Amino acid sequence: AVGVEERPAVGARVEPARRHAAGLPVHGALEDPREELAVAPVAVCATPGNWNNEIGLPLSLLAMEAGTKLGVFETGTNHAGEIARLCEVLKPDWGVVTNVGPVHMEFFGSVEAIAREKASLLRALPSGGTAVLNRDGGCFEILREACACRVMTVSLGDKADYVCVRRGAGKNPTVIRENASGEELRVAIPVPGE
Repeated sequence: AVGVEERPAVGARVEPARRHAAGLPVHGALEDPREELAVAPVAVCATPGNWNNEIGLPLSLLAMEAGTKLGVFETGTNHAGEIARLCEVLKPDWGVVTNVGPVHMEFFGSVEAIAREKASLLRALPSGGTAVLNRDGGCFEILREACACRVMTVSLGDKADYVCVRRGAGKNPTVIRENASGEELRVAIPVPGE
């Protein structure tokens, strides 16, 4: 695969799009990240389909319409080094790692190697950025150690900044508690899951 840094014309075309929208990559399997941000009071652009590689990510950035204020982009990988190259184009302010699992093992060899690759997203965040990590996910410590910025944690358990205290489905909302304040947020999640 040819990396983005080897395609200067793509990078030059992406730069104006990158300037007018904050990068908020979501690293994980979201069917449509725009649904997750449907309540956002701003124009949102998100990765369409599986455009999460060295060709799809720049195309996603180029597809942003004027007035876009927030971008949600997935950075995918199946070989070591891919996420770092994608982050050179994306220049993310936030990074979300939802899980680390045994995918593309033929290229990585271990789940820990996959976690180190996903940690590339977190290392690309600026010191003023924010990382959101799943406390319940595998390899949490590998991911946490890669962060030189603020870290927010989420969990189905108790030891996180934001905890799911009730999983909802259908008309019953999911309840998420911010541990520091005790405030609870009720959200309708169209597809149940973990």
